[in-house]
Amino acid sequence: MKMIEKKFIVGVAVVVLIIAIIVLSSHINTLETHGISAVNAKNIADERATEINESLKLYSVVGIGNYLDNGECEGWMFKYRSDSHLSERAVIKVWWDGKVESYTDDFSTKSAFIKNWTIDTTEAVRIAKNVQEIKEYLSRFDNPYIERIAIVGENNRTNGCIINIQWMAGSGFVPDNPHTAEIQIDATTGNVLYVNADLTGSSISAQDVCIGFSVVLIAIVAVMVFKKKRGKNGKENPDKEERAYQREEK
Repeated sequence: MKMIEKKFIVGVAVVVLIIAIIVLSSHINTLETHGISAVNAKNIADERATEINESLKLYSVVGIGNYLDNGECEGWMFKYRSDSHLSERAVIKVWWDGKVESYTDDFSTKSAFIKNWTIDTTEAVRIAKNVQEIKEYLSRFDNPYIERIAIVGENNRTNGCIINIQWMAGSGFVPDNPHTAEIQIDATTGNVLYVNADLTGSSISAQDVCIGFSVVLIAIVAVMVFKKKRGKNGKENPDKEERAYQREEK
């Protein structure tokens, strides 16, 4: 076999190995992520807030770290303040393993307090996945993931607060052209208040393209090996037969 064919086969093997590593790493990262729901983390944060100042009230919650597909997150950041807009603020971070971090500062905000919060983030994600636009979005693009979950006080459309969930997804080999989806859910009743999903662009995943490319490369190598073995004239060993023919002529 010629040296160029050997190099080509080695190159194909390397490409296939790289693709396999990329695919497996995405699953491994998901398996290694630990999470806690926002309500379970809030129970821990509320205790710390009471220790700092009994007058503190919750007004903002956002996930920190990586999100799980079910609505849990590695950690949650809770922000508390008292009734006065110019008051002491407490920021409390609760992690999946129960670790708690907190600090206080002076902060001015007019954000509404979170009241009547009964829908956990895990339940909110289940509700969202049953909405047609979100269902189509999650099935259309390559590896969509939760980009952000936040709970904020809201008194105009709800009786106290909303949960905002945002997804991000790539489009084939165009990572700079992401597709997003967003939904807002009443955190008391579970009613959907707003939904928007970008369903434009290709639904072919980068993983599918890589697998297809690998199959084509493997097929090319197989054909080259087969032709080398059979010879251009279709015989098992054309070089040997050519030498025999030359002897007969002599």
